Amino acid sequence: MTTFTKELSYSEKWEQIENVFQKFKEGAEEATITNLRNDLEQYGGTNDITFILGDSKKGIIHIEKRHGKDAINKVIDAVIIGKINKFVQGKKTVHIVHEGYEAVLSLDMYGEKKTWLLTGWDIK
Repeated sequence: MTTFTKELSYSEKWEQIENVFQKFKEGAEEATITNLRNDLEQYGGTNDITFILGDSKKGIIHIEKRHGKDAINKVIDAVIIGKINKFVQGKKTVHIVHEGYEAVLSLDMYGEKKTWLLTGWDIK
């Protein structure tokens, strides 16, 4: 028997993102959204994407410190609906672009298969 998971709508995906930020407010260091994308397994990652609070070198804090608070939602939008424009096999990363913003997803963490938002920025 084959099971199919329903593709979330754009607004449903943003509801999940809001839940991630709520978890951060409650003290979580990371939160994962199941089946956020359906095209990452072909690159060796998972379709579940983990968002990490991070620090000055990775994650949401990194994006805010380097590129400003306004960049966060635009980078997340790229993660949700952007197009993959580059796969870097050696670094195990995927670059996704949408409306002038680029998000970089790492496909592993400490040698374990895990897809997570590493960084992102305004391309301009």
